[in-house]
Amino acid sequence: MGKVSGILLASLIGICLGLQPPINSTLGKSLTPQIAAFHSILTSFIIVFVVALFSGDLTNYKNIVNIHPIYWIGGVLGACIVLFSIFTIPVLGASASITIFVTIQLIVGTIIDHFGLLGINRSPVDLKQIVGMIILLIGVKLILK
Repeated sequence: MGKVSGILLASLIGICLGLQPPINSTLGKSLTPQIAAFHSILTSFIIVFVVALFSGDLTNYKNIVNIHPIYWIGGVLGACIVLFSIFTIPVLGASASITIFVTIQLIVGTIIDHFGLLGINRSPVDLKQIVGMIILLIGVKLILK
């Protein structure tokens, strides 16, 4: 994948990240937060299962036992993200909630890069990044009501 394709795909992910929590939250008001999370994750499972099945990649799943168990928790984290966002959107609103999600996500990502955690190549933080994180935190404060 080239850089332009990566930027376009990352932008699409940003759109999805902006839309999914409010959609799930509204679904949670109509049903329950747990059922809305279940629906979101079940739908995700079905789509990814079908893609893996038809791409021929599903047979590689047997190799999961050869991977360190710390890397197995992605699904747990995904479930937490979906369920917890359903609870926070009605309280904080979409804008404030997503601002917090993205800001903390960027800070955690910077820490992961800086220390080379979780199999990611080390990329030390610099002063500009620290200033950027401080500005993001100020932005969170300004957006919170």
